[in-house]
Amino acid sequence: MNSILNVSVPRERFTHAIEHGPEHLRPIMGAARDHGVGVCVVPQGAERFNPPRKRPNIVIVGDDMHEAKGPNAFHRKSLVRFIRRASGAVIVSCAPLPAAYAAAATNAAVFRQDILIVETRLKFEPAWKTFVESHHPGIALLLCTVEPQGGVQ
Repeated sequence: MNSILNVSVPRERFTHAIEHGPEHLRPIMGAARDHGVGVCVVPQGAERFNPPRKRPNIVIVGDDMHEAKGPNAFHRKSLVRFIRRASGAVIVSCAPLPAAYAAAATNAAVFRQDILIVETRLKFEPAWKTFVESHHPGIALLLCTVEPQGGVQ
């Protein structure tokens, strides 16, 4: 049994989220409202998740709430299952970049692809990159990281 719920959301709630929600999530909510893309937000914990296969899904893994804990803080089997079926992944270890979320939303909506977004902290960026690539070698990966202090070395 899944602990993460799959529920229908009324169209007007997506519209409200697009108009008033965080800028980086607006393209994701638009893809859900206008193109039937599923959105699954996975918090830290051992809860299983398995988004339905009848439509493309964007799974947002929240490893950046109070503290980042890396891939081991999530239900491993669920993560691996979704990574293997995803066409692309975005790892965000900096402030949210709206363009990165828009790219994920476009791939899900236009190309009907499953996309993973991992929101983490810089400390766990390498662990997430290794985890994703080890379970899906060759996956399209967009890495959003912090700018080096003092410029490019």
